[in-house]
Amino acid sequence: MTRKAMPARNGAAEAASTVAAATVSFWIVKILVTTVGDLSGDALSISLGLGDALALAVALVAFLALLFWTAFVVTRIPF
Repeated sequence: MTRKAMPARNGAAEAASTVAAATVSFWIVKILVTTVGDLSGDALSISLGLGDALALAVALVAFLALLFWTAFVVTRIPF
């Protein structure tokens, strides 16, 4: 009984496949986040008439509140 040789696994090919998947995911998230950021910034400064400085202050307060909530309130789930 003869054994057929198994094809050698190429670590570089597997790593490239993982990198490619991560790169595609990164760009999808980046495009979505940039779009939402631009739209919300325009909505605050132009549509609501807050102006640039007040819109920046509102966005900064919202960001810091979410950062605090994420860091201290959200229950940690270990991997």
